[in-house]
Amino acid sequence: MSPTRKISIKEHPCLVCGKHGVDEAHYPVRRSHGGTMVVPLCRFHHRLLDDHVGEWPAIIAQLADAWIRRMYGEERLKEVHGW
Repeated sequence: MSPTRKISIKEHPCLVCGKHGVDEAHYPVRRSHGGTMVVPLCRFHHRLLDDHVGEWPAIIAQLADAWIRRMYGEERLKEVHGW
């Protein structure tokens, strides 16, 4: 990932709560696309995703897909998921 992209992700608010000061959370995608993409999550929601707490991974997955679609377009979303 380029340093420019990292700065851009860090500037976005958390996908869940809108808080600034986010972590670069790894979101699973097809292995042929590197296995993960980075999405902005605050530390609290990043932990919920990583620890697979309750329904949070499914909720965050929907928000991450919407963010990927907004940032990179529908075609990129289909590409990373193999749809």
